[in-house]
Amino acid sequence: MLNKIFNLRREFGKFFSVGALGYVVGVGGFNLLVHTQNAPFKDKPLTGSILSGVASILVAYIGNRHWTWKDRKRSGARREVTLFFVINGITLTFGVICLAVLIRPLLTTFQQMLLVLALEQYLDSGAIERLSLSPTRAL
Repeated sequence: MLNKIFNLRREFGKFFSVGALGYVVGVGGFNLLVHTQNAPFKDKPLTGSILSGVASILVAYIGNRHWTWKDRKRSGARREVTLFFVINGITLTFGVICLAVLIRPLLTTFQQMLLVLALEQYLDSGAIERLSLSPTRAL
C-alpha cells in the first residue's frame, strides 16, 4: 500500500513538472513572439498565442507520454494522440477566444456611446422605480 502511494506521489510530481514546463513554454513563448522588441508577431497576438499554445501542448504530450507515464501500457497510440490533441485543442481555442475578446472590443466607440445614451434614457424614464414598486406575480 505504501509503495503504491509513493508511486502515485512520484507520478504526480512528474505530471506537475511537465505541466509547469508546458506553462513556461506557453507563456514564455507568447511573450517572446509578441512582446519582445523585434517580436515576429508583435501585431498578431492571436497568431502568437496559437503558436505558443501548440508548442506548449507538444511539450506536455511528449513529457507526459515519455516520462510521466512511460511504464504504463498504451491503449492505442492513435486513440491517445487523438484524445490528447482534441481536448487540448479545445482548451487552446478557449484561450484564444478570451484573448480576442480582450484585444478586440466587441463594440465600437460609437456603439458604446449609443448604448450609454440608451441606458441613460432608460434610467431617466423611471423604469427602475416602476420595476421595484410593481408587485411580483405568481408563476
